[in-house]
Amino acid sequence: MVYRNSSTVLERIRCHAKTRCVHNGQPGMAPLLQAFFKRLAAGRPAVIFPSDWPQSRRVIPDTSALPADTFYVGFTSGSTGEPKAFYRNHQSWLASFAALGKAPQTIVTTGDLSHSLHLFAGVYACHYGCHFTSMDHFSLSLLQPALGNCDWVFTTPAQLRALCQRHATYTNVKKIWVSGAALLADDVTLAKAHFPSADICQFYGASETSFIAISDRQTPPGSVGKPAAIGVDIKFDDQQRIWVRSPMTFSGYLLPEHLPASEWVTVDDVGYLDEQGYLFVNGRHQRMINTAGLNIYPEEVERELRSLAGIRDAVIVGLPCPLRGEKLAGAFIADSQMDIDWLKTELARRLGKTRVPKTLRQLPALPHNRAGKIDLGAVRELLSNRR
Repeated sequence: MVYRNSSTVLERIRCHAKTRCVHNGQPGMAPLLQAFFKRLAAGRPAVIFPSDWPQSRRVIPDTSALPADTFYVGFTSGSTGEPKAFYRNHQSWLASFAALGKAPQTIVTTGDLSHSLHLFAGVYACHYGCHFTSMDHFSLSLLQPALGNCDWVFTTPAQLRALCQRHATYTNVKKIWVSGAALLADDVTLAKAHFPSADICQFYGASETSFIAISDRQTPPGSVGKPAAIGVDIKFDDQQRIWVRSPMTFSGYLLPEHLPASEWVTVDDVGYLDEQGYLFVNGRHQRMINTAGLNIYPEEVERELRSLAGIRDAVIVGLPCPLRGEKLAGAFIADSQMDIDWLKTELARRLGKTRVPKTLRQLPALPHNRAGKIDLGAVRELLSNRR
């Protein structure tokens, strides 16, 4: 199916009769996907709760006032705050499907299906009758045999790095779709060594927007690609926040009251387009740290840390400071023990002293939430509790 306009797409997302699934290493569709399509077949929107929510929080919201074409209610990942319920219509995901191009025969996704990236992969695969492999949680033992017989993989940067820790090579994989966090140049180089036939495609977007930009082989370092070529318009406000208008955006939020989405949508990311039309994302406006009157995007410091030899991942947060308002604090993981003083000196040389974290700790692992993103709240707690 090729997306052209609202009169030529299928009106509804359905499970294709040719779909074949494997879940947790066993034949059969994941229970969450089964429930999803049963709700759709009954003409009701599917409500997908984060998998780590206790039963007491899993209260089905009242969807009776939502538009008739609503098919899915989900929750944002909540990496910078409390998750928000959002709702979407069939057309928004059918348009998103078309952004991927022709469907392959076999798709593997690497994590929790309650996360919108992995759910999207599953619904896409079932809609087009693909062979789809899923699992409740990221598992190298389950993924290794599946990767040897698939065309496409949907994953996050952290999960992709973990896949590449194995010494296997998969020449059969044709495309790897990566989302959920920044994909570094070193990540692409590492992935190409293990998946030599694959195009590594980063797609930048959010639960509310689906695809905003998609990278390709010509995308320059640091860019997330060009706006998706099915009607994505981008503009910037006076704070350089990215605003998006496209056929793929969500319909609204389910707050105490129904709040429809506007024509233009932003998730508060800040960035710019270069002269060739490539989109660069500086960081999230909500994550901006004000220290002694200076506004700093932590993503800028994170990128420099990750670019240093031996460092595998890094995160920067702001902590309360009576003198500065906020102070920069950071954590990282590395292949071997790193000299903290040397790291600070190198960051000062590259970024200036004002962007050097006052606290910088090496950890055995960084905490991640269910979506595979770094849990910023847990990082702040770890760094705040330093003795």
